[in-house]
Amino acid sequence: MYADVPNFTAIIGAAKLTGKTQNGLSVGFVEAVTSEEKAEIDNGGERSYETVEPLTNYVVGRIQKDFNEGKTIVGGIFTGTNRKLDANLDDYIINQPTRGN
Repeated sequence: MYADVPNFTAIIGAAKLTGKTQNGLSVGFVEAVTSEEKAEIDNGGERSYETVEPLTNYVVGRIQKDFNEGKTIVGGIFTGTNRKLDANLDDYIINQPTRGN
């Protein structure tokens, strides 16, 4: 048996948006999409292709507010991941893990 497995996942695209208002509200977002990657498997001359990395969208968001001329800061962060899973990966990877702090 032989398997040709990719060493990395290609980034299809990414974007970043940041800004701050005059009243001290700061926001930032980063988003990226990575491509699906497949391994080529040869098992005694029988070739197949299995997904090893699904098409995935990553997002990070942050919001922050300054008070007392920047002496006090309150904020939070949110992260999210959405994956397009096939039957091969459905039992091994969580489709939509989300986190907020």
